[in-house]
Amino acid sequence: MAQVTGQKKIEAIKREIERSFASVPYPGDENITRLDQDTPSGQPYHCDECEEIALLLRNKKWQEWKNNPVELIRPPSDQGIPALLTPEAFQYYLPLILLASLTQYEKANLLPGNLITIFAPAKENLKNYQTERIKLLTKDQLACVLTCLRFLSQEHGKDFPGFNLDGAIKLVAFELGRRAS
Repeated sequence: MAQVTGQKKIEAIKREIERSFASVPYPGDENITRLDQDTPSGQPYHCDECEEIALLLRNKKWQEWKNNPVELIRPPSDQGIPALLTPEAFQYYLPLILLASLTQYEKANLLPGNLITIFAPAKENLKNYQTERIKLLTKDQLACVLTCLRFLSQEHGKDFPGFNLDGAIKLVAFELGRRAS
């Protein structure tokens, strides 16, 4: 019976993720990673992993991969995907990261840890990076992130001894509270 209740909870969270992210526009083929975009110094940014990720995700709608997200954001490539996405692409593909962490935990490889790291309190040199991503998320989207982080804490918290899972939960809850006022 507990397994059925847990599965029902997962299904409810999945529906909420799908609803909350349904209207997020595709970021565009040229805005998946910062590949060839100008850096603050005016030089184009280029990295092989950015190019690989941009090609992997180009023309891929997250909704088409929602039932098997790790098939698109598959290990070991997942190590860099969340970190190298533009803020707009991060918002667009975040549902797949959430769904993979929630429904395909064993196959998700490093995605749950990446999710925690992105939302944990950032070091000073990464605060702008984190803020750029969080500010695009709606209250409903942040609520989905918070629900997934809490689920990870309850179901798999022991798997993240070196991660600041509690800090990520507190940061997202704080941001939600700040926006509510």
